[in-house]
Amino acid sequence: ALRSRWSTGHSFGKQHVVTALYQLGLCRRYDRSPSHAQLISALIDRLMQFSPRDLSTDEVTRVLWAFAILKDVSNNTNAHRFATDLGNLVLERYHDYTPAQMASLVGSLSRLMDSPAEDELVGRITTKFSDYALGNGSLPRFPPEELQTWTDFL
Repeated sequence: ALRSRWSTGHSFGKQHVVTALYQLGLCRRYDRSPSHAQLISALIDRLMQFSPRDLSTDEVTRVLWAFAILKDVSNNTNAHRFATDLGNLVLERYHDYTPAQMASLVGSLSRLMDSPAEDELVGRITTKFSDYALGNGSLPRFPPEELQTWTDFL
């Protein structure tokens, strides 16, 4: 029973998938380890079993960062669609992110998006968060040191 449970992947939950993708991204970035295309593909397939809405802000940030770092993701249409869905979710929930998270998100999304419509999505996220973070003409919503991360990114 244990073997069949693991072979279907249903015990490998959302947090496990996000962590594994993030760790593979770290390995790729710092170690330049060889590609693990089959593992990455399996993790992406498992990630597709979850709704983007089920991911926390930190998980969204980590998934998009990993997708942007892992070269094997660029040819995966499911991953691209999931990244776009996450981008649309970020556009709705921009107020849930810190300036550091948003800088990472927008940087990752800009590397992942190909079409003019997708570039427009990144632009809309950037504009909405900038307006929000800077207080829409009133008091900024974050302390100056946190805003500095965002303004440095811009």
